[in-house]
Amino acid sequence: MLQNNLKALYVASSLMQNDASQLESVTQEDIQEAFCAIGSMIDKTQKAQTKFAPGISQHTLLKNRLKALQIAKAYLAAFRDKIA
Repeated sequence: MLQNNLKALYVASSLMQNDASQLESVTQEDIQEAFCAIGSMIDKTQKAQTKFAPGISQHTLLKNRLKALQIAKAYLAAFRDKIA
């Protein structure tokens, strides 16, 4: 699971940086797995965020992480549609 999450974050990071050399070896299956892994991370982050009151550092950290994961998911979706 951790390895899948790291791979998903690596693929998303490459997309955000528009690093074509890193994306040459990425397959449709890799994108789909990354999309699912990012979705799972979003769900877990949302669940964890409910445990902290707004305004404290942990809540803010999770809010920022959630925003970044949603951006990563959008990049993955756009790339998935582009190569489909």
